[in-house]
Amino acid sequence: MKQTISKICGIGAVIAPVITTIIMLITEPEFVEALAGGIILGCLIGSIFGIVALLCNKQRSKLIIATSVLPMIPTMAFAILAIPFLLYK
Repeated sequence: MKQTISKICGIGAVIAPVITTIIMLITEPEFVEALAGGIILGCLIGSIFGIVALLCNKQRSKLIIATSVLPMIPTMAFAILAIPFLLYK
């Protein structure tokens, strides 16, 4: 059962940025802001799904690990780039 949950969450982690970006492009009138906001928000949601998938991954499937880590990479890059901005204020 946990293997199925980890597979679903791993797939959700990869699909979340795409779905969120499409929703933002439909609702937001500015294209660039919708694209950037959708990707960032989608990667944050995908990171949550990825963490759940990694916690449920008891058989250590490499496919689940790879799909779970993918949305965490842009999230970490954004967090690292946001630290100087927050410290500058």
